[in-house]
Amino acid sequence: MKKAALLIALCLAGINSFGQIDKLENFRKELMLYMDYDQRATDAKNESEAKELKENVEKVFRKFVLDKESKNTDRLKTEAESSNYSYSFSNVKREKMVQSTENNEDFKISFYGMYDYKLSNFVSIYIQPFLLSKNELCVYYYKLNGKGKYFVKEIDSNKIIFTSEGLTSNAAVIKIHQIDKNHVLIIEDMGDDGQRALVVKTEKKEWAAVEGFKGNLIEHNNEKKFAESRKYLRLVSNKTIQNHQSFGFLKQNGIRYNEELKTIVYSISEDNLTFKEAKWEGKLFVIDDYYLGDHLPDEPMPFPG
Repeated sequence: MKKAALLIALCLAGINSFGQIDKLENFRKELMLYMDYDQRATDAKNESEAKELKENVEKVFRKFVLDKESKNTDRLKTEAESSNYSYSFSNVKREKMVQSTENNEDFKISFYGMYDYKLSNFVSIYIQPFLLSKNELCVYYYKLNGKGKYFVKEIDSNKIIFTSEGLTSNAAVIKIHQIDKNHVLIIEDMGDDGQRALVVKTEKKEWAAVEGFKGNLIEHNNEKKFAESRKYLRLVSNKTIQNHQSFGFLKQNGIRYNEELKTIVYSISEDNLTFKEAKWEGKLFVIDDYYLGDHLPDEPMPFPG
């Protein structure tokens, strides 16, 4: 009897895992339909159809996210290595100097043959497991042409608890930190545009972003404007600045958070020895946005002559 029960459990696990793969394939198909339509000539499409196709992409991605096995990266990796499905699977450490991969690994799925619009890389999705005060979370992100949407799922309840815009071709989330019992800090990657952080209230079943920062915000053309409260802390960069630096320099020198001191910090010197920092007080961080070009080279690199 015990053997029969074990066999049934194993069979169900296999069915669930393949359900996960089927949902991933459905997402790929809907994505291809939308991209084919979206890249037609303007006079060959209309807004309502484009909107409907885009909404379908999000619907099927949500189904993949909400599959109970969607965090089962072992199955995704195994199927990627077979010849049954047209995607690749890779993983990378978030902090390369940390030896352990626990709470320190991102997973990337790229669809063969589906170029990301005019970009040279394939369309990709990212899966990022996080452990937050013993609460297991997983971030799922899909992007097109450098932007998209990410979903934070609580593993125990198998529910999406937070959704936000993503503005990068990389993994959307750099870190999630616990600030206090009712707030977390999410640090986001913004590709060539730098980084940003937001405070999220976690009291209810669904999280909600709040205006957790006070100070100068940077608007277009790097103009600064004081805000009594704002949603984001931004560390502003551009492609020229990043070309002068080593790959991934912002992960080491960008926005960080010290959970013991409840302090947010970023570097404002090239030697990484001078900082701006702010303590979490009165449900606010009093800290300005910062343009990295104030201390890093932002002139175009000269062509070799």
